[in-house]
Amino acid sequence: MSGTSVGAAGLLKSLRHSSQEKSVDSSCSGDWTNPESGMVHRHLSFSDRKLPNDPLVDAEVMETIPKGYFREDFDAGHHELSKLTSNGSIDMHQLEMLMQQTKRQLQVVSKKISYLILENQPAYVKELARVQTLQKDLMETLDICRAGRSQLEVAKQCSTESVLELFAHYRRRCQFQAILKCLGHITTLQRTDLLIQEMLAEGDYPGAVQLCLECRQVAASYRQYTCISQLSSKLQDTLVMIEEQLDRALASMCLNFNPTLYHKIQTGFKMLGKSQSALDQLKMHYSSVIHNKSFSVVLGYVQLYEGSGAAAAAGGSSDQFTRMQYTELCSHVTTDFFTPCLSDLCKAVWHVMHSYFQMSAWHQANIALFQDSSMSESESVHVENFLQKKLIHDKSRMWSDIQAKMRTLITAVDLSGFKFDQFIEILDLANKLIDVGRTFCGSDSDDLQESLRQQSATYFKSYHRARMDELRMFLENDLWELCPIKPDFSPTDLQEFRFLHSSQNGTAIVRKQSNESVASMGGSHQTQETPISNVRDTQDENGGAMKELYFGVEAENPFLMSKQDFDGDEDILAAAEDNGGDEDEDSDDDIPEELRADFIDENTGQVVRRSSSARSRSASARKSYHRQVLNSKSPLITNTTLIVLRFFGKYMQMMTSLKPVAFDVLICMSQLFDYYLFTVHSLFVFHDTPGKLYSNKLKSLIDRISANLILHQSSSSNGVGPSSQTSSAAVYTPAVQQAEKFPLPEPLPFTPEDAEENLFGFARRMVACESVVFLANQFEFLRSYLQANIPSSKVMFLNQFFAQTLTTCPDLRVPVYNGVASRSINYSAIIAQMAPPAVKWDIKEISSNHSPYVSLALSQFNSLNDRLIEVSHEVPLSKTAVRMLLEQCVKLTNWALIEGFSNAKKCTSEGRALMQLDFQILCQELTKVTEMQQLPDREFVDSYIKAFYLPETEFEKWLHEHREFSNKQLLAIVNCATSLHVNKKLRHKLSSIIEDSEKTTPPRRT
Repeated sequence: MSGTSVGAAGLLKSLRHSSQEKSVDSSCSGDWTNPESGMVHRHLSFSDRKLPNDPLVDAEVMETIPKGYFREDFDAGHHELSKLTSNGSIDMHQLEMLMQQTKRQLQVVSKKISYLILENQPAYVKELARVQTLQKDLMETLDICRAGRSQLEVAKQCSTESVLELFAHYRRRCQFQAILKCLGHITTLQRTDLLIQEMLAEGDYPGAVQLCLECRQVAASYRQYTCISQLSSKLQDTLVMIEEQLDRALASMCLNFNPTLYHKIQTGFKMLGKSQSALDQLKMHYSSVIHNKSFSVVLGYVQLYEGSGAAAAAGGSSDQFTRMQYTELCSHVTTDFFTPCLSDLCKAVWHVMHSYFQMSAWHQANIALFQDSSMSESESVHVENFLQKKLIHDKSRMWSDIQAKMRTLITAVDLSGFKFDQFIEILDLANKLIDVGRTFCGSDSDDLQESLRQQSATYFKSYHRARMDELRMFLENDLWELCPIKPDFSPTDLQEFRFLHSSQNGTAIVRKQSNESVASMGGSHQTQETPISNVRDTQDENGGAMKELYFGVEAENPFLMSKQDFDGDEDILAAAEDNGGDEDEDSDDDIPEELRADFIDENTGQVVRRSSSARSRSASARKSYHRQVLNSKSPLITNTTLIVLRFFGKYMQMMTSLKPVAFDVLICMSQLFDYYLFTVHSLFVFHDTPGKLYSNKLKSLIDRISANLILHQSSSSNGVGPSSQTSSAAVYTPAVQQAEKFPLPEPLPFTPEDAEENLFGFARRMVACESVVFLANQFEFLRSYLQANIPSSKVMFLNQFFAQTLTTCPDLRVPVYNGVASRSINYSAIIAQMAPPAVKWDIKEISSNHSPYVSLALSQFNSLNDRLIEVSHEVPLSKTAVRMLLEQCVKLTNWALIEGFSNAKKCTSEGRALMQLDFQILCQELTKVTEMQQLPDREFVDSYIKAFYLPETEFEKWLHEHREFSNKQLLAIVNCATSLHVNKKLRHKLSSIIEDSEKTTPPRRT
């Protein structure tokens, strides 16, 4: 194997040697540099001899050459040897073939090279000629240089000493000029300190910094001089002094921001390379200013108290106060000076906030000052974001410091002894400051609001107790007489409600007049306004306007703005013309026909013919009465009603000023109303009023108030109206448990005028009852405002209060007016007139005249009208009250008729017809007298009379369906009917049904 390899290597070496010899022979010894030589031609002729001139064959041979041969770093020998030894042995025939192929390839390549040389020969000849020309030019240049050097040597040898001395003097002159320039610069540097001081005094901080920095650079260039070292030290001190001056000027911006001067300050810091440290120093300056201003304001009022002499007696001293901490100093502010101290402190901190706000706006508008032209876009954005975040953070930190100062002052003083107006003024100041803070940095000021909530809760608890005691005192001394007010009276006419005209938070109070009553509340003459529209402008909508108002360039201190005067004279009293018109006194057109007709004497039962004069006098009086009833537009209220309304106004001011206690205030408002309602109920509902007259809601309401609010002298019922035991009916319970209860007022005894001729105090009862309804209507007027000021989670309580208390107030009229109605007409006399011998029901023939009891009943109603006329001379009567009174009278009269009919032992068909005739005549006359189109409970009388004519098969069904009648009345009709056409067995059955139903089902009559 080794022998074969050696043989192959020797063979390749001989081939390479042969190839080299052939190359030498083929190249000959011609001069390649001589274009005239025929070497190329000889080579080409040799190639032409050896190879056929076929381009396609040459191309095919070129394609067979391995691509590796065309690389500069290719080792052809190694490549060929690797091909020979790839099969492990050398095949001579293969070697011959390979050699022929390689020679063939070499010949093609040589031919290709020859063609390329011939193609580029003209360019080669041209370039060779240029080289020969360049060589000639270089030789000429060399000769010129040699001649110049020779001539310079001659000139050097010919120079004189005078010329050299002149050059030396000129050089010395230049040196002296340089020294003089240096001395001038040094002199200028020594005078720089005074110039910098002048520039600082003028506020040219950038110029001073730039001058100082330039002087330092100049001094550094002359540091070789001894005097410059001392000057450099002095310039460094001057630079430190400039920085201190900049810091003092920066501190002055905290109170009086000047954008021009501030721009110079920031430019100076930027030239010093301390923009970041300037922002940090600014935050410290603002914190220091807030503390110093707060301390100085509070200290001034503490020292003012000391100067009054009271503090000297208490052992205080001025030096002692100046050494106190701020918290301890606030505790020495007296109640007399607290409000002005708080106001001045708010003014002072606003100045600081206004300055910072303007400074922050300047930074946002001049962000490029803190960016460098060499910064990339991402770096510039980073600087801008950093500056924005820092400004926002510093705002929040600054507002936190202000909150801490204000909270310390507010919590240091006991506000429970302040008057209401003073306390509201304090809340207004604090709320305005909170609003300013919200505009300043978007903070809700939770810490400050919590302090106000605690103080307000403490204050309002005491205040509400005092108002309840005051209300009890007014109720004890109230004569329940009408307070004459304007027909278009509204709560906003009172001073206590005038704050609604201009709310602090931009609340729009839309006040519209309406002459319609609130139907849902059962109002009659009350003039109402549309509910208040409480429109709140959010910060997103009015943020820009609020910022301009509080922190604009020309904004005034909001705590210097004078409070709008709402203490003007109230114009609520009615004028003489408000309750009457200029009607013709001689006209009888508006007098009802029944008042001009003849009447029946109640004692004799005879018809009395009215004379023209008597009729005229009666008609005139009745016209006056109806004018009072129909034309009265003023609300029926008392002085105590106005007091309660004023309390409501003050309570709502508290709700507006401090939202966190708004719900507690609403509960106290409901207590005021409940207490007033329960007092009216206890005073003007007769003790013998049946509980059946109470609606379920009214009974539940009275029971709830009695159990939760009224402090009874004993655990027993108060004896007024229905039982005071808590009803099982569902009633609302306030979210906050009210443990405190209040005793009922002890009113003055009524005068003897509260007798029959004065209609049993109907005027007072009417005024009291209608005043409750009026107060309920005012709650409806204020509902939207109340709902807007309490938390949304507490709106359910307000809705329950309206649904279960206020809407129930008209139901109080029934038990109040029913007591008057039960005493105004002698129902016993009417029932007595329906018994024999006055009336006989077992008659055989029907008379054309009605029975005497009808005349008696009509005379009773006429007498009631006369007494109403007398009452109307004292007070305008409410149409609703008069209608309710007459309805109750008609109801009681109808049931008196049923009772009288049930007393009949015997009754014929003619007797029943007489009952029907009497009742029809009575209804016709009552319709005229009462002006009611539909008489209440008339159907019960009709049903009772017609029951006599029922067949036997329907009697049992009728008894089950008409449980409004008493058992006595049902038994009476069964006995009367069975005496004619009902057998004894059926009568016993019906009687048993009536007796059994009495044990299981109570009568439904109300």
